[in-house]
Amino acid sequence: MSWKCSTNSKCVHLIASRNASYSVLAQQTYHKSTSWMSPHLDRTAHRHRRSAQFVHEYPRAAAAIKNKHYVDDYLDNFEMIEEAIAVVNEVKLVHSKGGFTLRRFLSNEPEVLQGIGEEAEVEVKNLHLERDGKSESVLGMKWIPNEDVFIYAFGMREDLQCILNNDHVPTTHAVAWVVMSLFDPLGLIAFFLVHGNILIQELWAIGIGWGQEIPHNINEHWRQWADLLQQLDLLRIPRCYFHSSKDYARLQIHLFVDASETAYACAVYFRLETDRGAEVAFVGAKTKVASLKTLSIPRLELKAAVLGIRLMETIQRYHTHTVSRRYFWSDANTVLAWVRSTDHRRYHKFVAVRVGEILSSTQQSEWRWVPSMHNVADLATKWNNGPQMTMENPWFRGPAFLYEPEEHWPKQRTVTPTEEELRPTHFHAVHFAPAMVFKRFDRYVERKIIWNSATSDELQRAERALLKTGQSELYAEEIAILVKTQGPPENRRAIVDKSSSIYTKCPFLDENDILRSRGRISAAP
Repeated sequence: MSWKCSTNSKCVHLIASRNASYSVLAQQTYHKSTSWMSPHLDRTAHRHRRSAQFVHEYPRAAAAIKNKHYVDDYLDNFEMIEEAIAVVNEVKLVHSKGGFTLRRFLSNEPEVLQGIGEEAEVEVKNLHLERDGKSESVLGMKWIPNEDVFIYAFGMREDLQCILNNDHVPTTHAVAWVVMSLFDPLGLIAFFLVHGNILIQELWAIGIGWGQEIPHNINEHWRQWADLLQQLDLLRIPRCYFHSSKDYARLQIHLFVDASETAYACAVYFRLETDRGAEVAFVGAKTKVASLKTLSIPRLELKAAVLGIRLMETIQRYHTHTVSRRYFWSDANTVLAWVRSTDHRRYHKFVAVRVGEILSSTQQSEWRWVPSMHNVADLATKWNNGPQMTMENPWFRGPAFLYEPEEHWPKQRTVTPTEEELRPTHFHAVHFAPAMVFKRFDRYVERKIIWNSATSDELQRAERALLKTGQSELYAEEIAILVKTQGPPENRRAIVDKSSSIYTKCPFLDENDILRSRGRISAAP
């Protein structure tokens, strides 16, 4: 995940995984540089040089310096305390050889801090941007190492209190400031934040100015959203997925997607089968506000599926554990019909392109139907009575059926093919005069000749007869003109009237009086 923290009044980005038991975070200080490069590029170059220099002597430290450093910070995760102490000490040693110092260590395990000779300076790590000691974020995401949980805490400033006051009607600027300042890189509270973004879109759609107060009907929705905002500090989201499990051989990934007229969303969960039963962990989510350009619900559901597939690929790429099985859940029968279609290219391009992307990363058999009442992504796309701001919310725990054996999961429906979004097929209809009776065919019938026993010459003569008959019905005037002409084909183009549909084809009659078109090969020198 991406974190924001305070380092010398600048934004620092960290990447942390949640699939390890012990986490270590440290800030890096460095010597004064005389390089022509920017400080960030200079430090990056130094890190790569040090990792390459000590890759044989300290391979684990070199890998950590190359892959676990983000601007000024080092963040790593370990399964064992002893491993954490050994690697961190090696990283400190390699940094010291280049004039760099790691300080302000944090860990969820005090024994790690003791083993590296450090003491934690703070009990709670702010994961939001601060400048000159004044928080620039309305809502700060924090990590409590002792509890190893993420929390959301307010910086209760007077201007924030004023905006959230029940008697205050905010401006468009104030609403946007509050909503866009919320920091949620993993989508842990995306089910709530997306509705704030919907409010901003509504204000934009009706043309409310930046400094104007929001209208009464939208202010009612804002009050409901702002009241729930202040309940976010009740959440305690575990950083680690599974605290007690070490065997990830039966690790599954479950993706849920959903859409409404206002938004579409996806949510991803890990499910681990153990001897004690199934454990479920919330991994992350992603939401998007629906475009102001009206789209059908099936199209929005399809966009949710694409959004989910992209998130799933990112999660698999940045996690070290191998996923044994994957499940993709949707309550949209139309989307499931598109995905399971034998040929998705027959649909409109909007559908065909997105189904093609889905099938490039998934198998048709991995897609399943889920009732809307069990689809956790539905919590993000519909407001209903407002989100439940507790850890008992299915958004954090996952749907109840994932804790049960697979035979108790939702029964799969038979998805019938759909004609929605099918591309129309165009035919060029040509009306012929009543069929003519060919004397030569009569002679073939009298002789009881069938095609399998007809000679090659007879078949060719029959083909020419059919061609001449059809052409005489469609292009009688052109043939009448060309019959009277002499000479090679290139001299005959001007003979046919320009209003003729075959004028540009350079028509001519061959030696069998068959109407033909001059090709590019004959025009070549």
